[in-house]
Amino acid sequence: MPSPSIQTSGRRYSISRSSAPQGSTDEAIDLYRRVLVTKPEDAGAHLNLGFLLLDSGEAREGRAELATAVGLDPSLESRIPDELVVGVGATGP
Repeated sequence: MPSPSIQTSGRRYSISRSSAPQGSTDEAIDLYRRVLVTKPEDAGAHLNLGFLLLDSGEAREGRAELATAVGLDPSLESRIPDELVVGVGATGP
């Protein structure tokens, strides 16, 4: 079986969605980033990457991903907790 790095973006997206619940947050973050290289317009991937980054302590980058997700699909704002909506786009942790 080919390594995840040479899979299609759809396959990497599936792997990344299943990696996070298994405790492989770093792997899921890496795979979401790979998906976004080929599908930068994927608002859901930006949203999920944002949450993973926030969970891993990367507040600035996580908020930036959430802001990108909402910019691509404003309806996603309803999936972001209020305390994060206020912080989306903020530069501090």
